[in-house]
Amino acid sequence: MTTEASDDELWAQVVEELDRERLAQKELDIEALRKQKSKRRKAKKLTLKLFDAGLVQTEYENEARDSRRESFLSAMKEERSRKSLVKVNRETFKRLKALAKKFPNFSHVITRYEDSLRLRKLGGIATVWLPPIVHS
Repeated sequence: MTTEASDDELWAQVVEELDRERLAQKELDIEALRKQKSKRRKAKKLTLKLFDAGLVQTEYENEARDSRRESFLSAMKEERSRKSLVKVNRETFKRLKALAKKFPNFSHVITRYEDSLRLRKLGGIATVWLPPIVHS
């Protein structure tokens, strides 16, 4: 009987150890899923480099003071050289509608941008460059 008892104890220890390993593995799996989920949440925003900030700084330093070019370079120096790209979705159109209500004098310009965005969104790639509109 002592052999059976020791076999049963040994078997219980093996089962207990397996349970601990399974539990540890499940905890590792859960932690991996959490990390994966947080990586998805922290998706890097897409940006576009508009100009070389170093070149702007150099040109600004070499430009004559109070020149027209110097004022433009000064304004560029204050801006970030990279700008975020915006996804065109329903939220974009809601914001444009709110903007049109806030600035009714420019609603026709905003409507034109909305129309351009809608047309581009119909295509497979919604890369859009909206040129400035001269208001007359």
